[in-house]
Amino acid sequence: MNKIHCLSSCLKYLLKQRDQYVCEEYIAYSPNVFRIQQIGPYNFDTSLDQSILNWMKQFGHIKIFKNEEINFNKNSILNIPIKFLTYSTVYNQYNISETMHFVVLEGLTKDNKIKIHDPFLPENQELEFSGELRISDELVQECVQIDFSLDSPLSKENFKINSNTIINQLVVKDWDPIVDMVYHCDSDQSLSMLLSLASSSIEGSRILFSKINNNNGLITEWHDNWLLLRVYLYRLYITNRDADRKNAVQKVQNIKKVEVALNERRT
Repeated sequence: MNKIHCLSSCLKYLLKQRDQYVCEEYIAYSPNVFRIQQIGPYNFDTSLDQSILNWMKQFGHIKIFKNEEINFNKNSILNIPIKFLTYSTVYNQYNISETMHFVVLEGLTKDNKIKIHDPFLPENQELEFSGELRISDELVQECVQIDFSLDSPLSKENFKINSNTIINQLVVKDWDPIVDMVYHCDSDQSLSMLLSLASSSIEGSRILFSKINNNNGLITEWHDNWLLLRVYLYRLYITNRDADRKNAVQKVQNIKKVEVALNERRT
């Protein structure tokens, strides 16, 4: 798990094309990025997306284009619903129209198709995808284009973070509302939680924390429990059995224990 988030991965790839090199940790980090907040009835997330956007605003300029304003021949970043990204098995499995994903827009082909590069495949982050998408009215209406340019070339100070300057830790009690909600949710609510967690930046924030503090072994344990939590939430949606609910709660408790260990390992 070397990559943190689809937006920061796209930004790093885009900058590399322009001979500007920066580590993804530096793009993604901010002091409050590890806090988990409830942003809807069954929706939890971190501020990782906003942290990356803040970095972009600090070191450059962002222009946002929608609908007919989008220039598909412009090398930029495209925020696109996953229903259009049929090359991914995960996107095909969870074909939820409101779930968005960032890819790099690399221009148009001669037959007027969009050339994209996806450096962040959820099923295997070691893999990347380059290909083409057909332009449709629906795609044009639902995408957002982010045009980013640096104010000046990046210096060597932009290449890494000094972990000694980072004083914040993971706040384990942020998981308590999730434990409570999993314990009391019914079948339909468990599906809402599953989709919310799967599309959130929670995992990315933990990968960021482990990369800064060199805790690769512990993040693997965290990731295993994270995947099993989603498995049991899906089983709960299908069966509505107390056994699946208890297993889901146990996986959240396991995640909390791993985060306690992650905090201790960095001190």
